[in-house]
Amino acid sequence: MAKDGGGDILTIVLIGGGAWLAWNLYQGYLAAQYAAASAAATPPATPATTTAAPPATPAIIIPANFTVTPDVNNSFKGIVTYNGYPTSFNLIFSGGQATGEVFNSAGNDVTQQLGAANVTTLVNAFNAAVQNELIQGTITKATGGMSGLGQVRARIPVPHMMLVRRIGIEG
Repeated sequence: MAKDGGGDILTIVLIGGGAWLAWNLYQGYLAAQYAAASAAATPPATPATTTAAPPATPAIIIPANFTVTPDVNNSFKGIVTYNGYPTSFNLIFSGGQATGEVFNSAGNDVTQQLGAANVTTLVNAFNAAVQNELIQGTITKATGGMSGLGQVRARIPVPHMMLVRRIGIEG
């Protein structure tokens, strides 16, 4: 009787295994049909054109602690990241605001090479840095030069200290 029960179980396992194998083959068949249908629906790749894409406008990155210093010809000099490298640029200022004329450290006008977006980024950063340094007092607006403690000439009167006298009561 033990053999008879074991044979029934073996038959059930074999039928279940065959059903599982048939199901997996059917799923593989469906997956192949779907892959073939999607490959046929995908348009063929277009050949690459021979015209070169226009060069991307180089990115200007303004550092977090960006500062400027007065330089020649009413300009301010600042160091920013240009194409991944620290680069010194000068912006010409007129009436306390940047005019949009950008020069490199060799004195060449690079406004057109940078493009309008990068020039706008530089003008905004330089204007903010100049205004910030005017507020802090490191740049004087009238001369455009650096200021320091040697230029403070105001004399502040300090009152004389009153002498305190002890009055003793003897008694």
